[in-house]
Amino acid sequence: MGIMINFLIQDQYFDIALRDLGLAIGAFAIGQLASQHEYIEETSSGGIFRQHPRVEV
Repeated sequence: MGIMINFLIQDQYFDIALRDLGLAIGAFAIGQLASQHEYIEETSSGGIFRQHPRVEV
C-alpha cells in the first residue's frame, strides 16, 4: 500500500498505482475466502478427512 500511495503522491505512474490497488483488493478477497473454505483431503486408506476452518472470536 505504501508504494501505491507514493506513486499517487508523485502524480506519476497512476496506472501502476491502480494496478497495485486492484491486486491488494484481490489478495484481501482471496484471503477472506480461503479462511472460510473447508479443506477436504483424501487419506491413504481411501477415507475423507475434513478439517473445518478455525473460528476466531
